[in-house]
Amino acid sequence: MLNQVNKRNYCQWSQDEKDLLQRLVNQYLQNNKKPDWIEIQKNIVTKTYRQCYDQYVLLIKIPKQQNIRHDWTSEEENKLLNVFRQIPYKWEQIQIHFQNMTINQLKNKYNSLKQKDTVTFERDSHEKKDTLIVQLEQILKRCQ
Repeated sequence: MLNQVNKRNYCQWSQDEKDLLQRLVNQYLQNNKKPDWIEIQKNIVTKTYRQCYDQYVLLIKIPKQQNIRHDWTSEEENKLLNVFRQIPYKWEQIQIHFQNMTINQLKNKYNSLKQKDTVTFERDSHEKKDTLIVQLEQILKRCQ
């Protein structure tokens, strides 16, 4: 049975399924408990527990305005890097420092900054190598 559940094809969520999911999650939240996605899935038989989780976290929990593209300021970028240095890869804790930002937005920005920094570093190191080669060539010419 579990294999059948995991192999279900994805299909659109009906409004009834979304409402049911919201009610089930709210029951857990009212009791100050984390939602048990496996138990929730048992009430929504057309979906896997992962589909239930994704639907709630990505489409219900996150307000619509958070799905809008955010233009980062350099101060925000620096803040993200500083917070990340203090608590690396603890995205839920990092998110506390950034109101109205999703974990995915923070991860994406961090990875983008990391990649940009790597590219900058590589470019700088190539420039340094080129400069060293030129200097060595000049020294060699003088010695001849």
